[in-house]
Amino acid sequence: MGVREGMQQTSDDSSEFRDLWVSFSQSASQAEYCQRWLELQCARIPYAKSGVLLLRADSEGNESYTVTGSWPASSEPQEAIAELADRVVDEQCGLVSDLEEQALINDIPMSLYGVAYPLKIDQQIAGIVAVAVAAGGDKALAFSMEQLQWGVSWVELMIRRHQRGILSSELPRLRSAVEVVTSVLADDSFELSSMTFVTELAAILECERVSLGIMRYGKISVKAISNSAEFGKQMNLVRMLEAAMEEAVFQRSDIRFPAAADCPFIIHDHARLSDKHGSGAIYSLPLFQANRYMGAVTFERPGDPPFSDDELEVARSVTALCGEALALKQRNDRPLYQVIGEFGYEQARRLLGAGYLGRKVAALLLISVTLFFSLAEETYRITGDTKLEGAVRQVVVAPFDGYVDSARARVGDW
Repeated sequence: MGVREGMQQTSDDSSEFRDLWVSFSQSASQAEYCQRWLELQCARIPYAKSGVLLLRADSEGNESYTVTGSWPASSEPQEAIAELADRVVDEQCGLVSDLEEQALINDIPMSLYGVAYPLKIDQQIAGIVAVAVAAGGDKALAFSMEQLQWGVSWVELMIRRHQRGILSSELPRLRSAVEVVTSVLADDSFELSSMTFVTELAAILECERVSLGIMRYGKISVKAISNSAEFGKQMNLVRMLEAAMEEAVFQRSDIRFPAAADCPFIIHDHARLSDKHGSGAIYSLPLFQANRYMGAVTFERPGDPPFSDDELEVARSVTALCGEALALKQRNDRPLYQVIGEFGYEQARRLLGAGYLGRKVAALLLISVTLFFSLAEETYRITGDTKLEGAVRQVVVAPFDGYVDSARARVGDW
């Protein structure tokens, strides 16, 4: 190759890298970012034949990895490359493996190797990049591994930016939740705490009305309505709110109205509440505490705008944090007769319902022993020393003083 041809080749390579960098820097989504990065990375590794980038799923505790980039584009990763990526996950380090294949480079057969490197974030493998490269020696393989080690930091940067964005969106929700929890805990009684809870939520989410209902014996009763200290005269509204809350609790899901066309839930009571009281947007969220549904919260807005996803996340966060505090205050404020009644109901449920086998066996034994000693009859005999004496004694009195000189028989002789 002449000097002019070499300069032309270098110019072409520089133009290709420049185009790849421009495409990479202008990525509009994470998927495009990963794809453009992999294309740029493979272009920087001499004689790279294919490559794949796998990232761990977002769900917590999920150890599965999905393909987020492949090169050439839209190609399936080689089976050997996929197996090498699995080994990287198991061994927690970068690996080089002979793929036992060959590729022609300038009409020269060269061995094909797999080079893979893990992306670690907070001591956890967040992804793996693996490239199939034709190399003629250890120096070429070491250079390929070095390129992956330096280049993978761009993917780490993307993931950390994504995590920071999530935290930035969660911080306002957490701040609002902490402020409401502080206000709820500052009140002495359940009545004041529940009123503070719904009023604060109405202010944060710009709702016309927020209502809190508590479930007891399978039926919800409204306990607080925002900005309404007395709502006893609004019986129609109260009944509709209770019906909407029960609609959400009985279906064990939060309900959003207006609902999407493919909504699988029944929303008749929400539609009725909207029609009768002009609520353009309604959201009902069940309260789940101590493995049971303790009630629900209903949010209402007149007309537009509807509740956004971020606002619903705020509602869920605040409700989740305040639910336990409200449940604790409600238990502490119960009158004595209610405490006794609920205790009796709970014991009867445990005795007659499912589970609690030991309790049932003990009760059965107690009832059996009680019935036995109540109904069984038996003669009770007492042993002891006895003496037989006559009931009537007769005395023969001599008409003169004297004494018995002798007697042939004594009392009791035959």
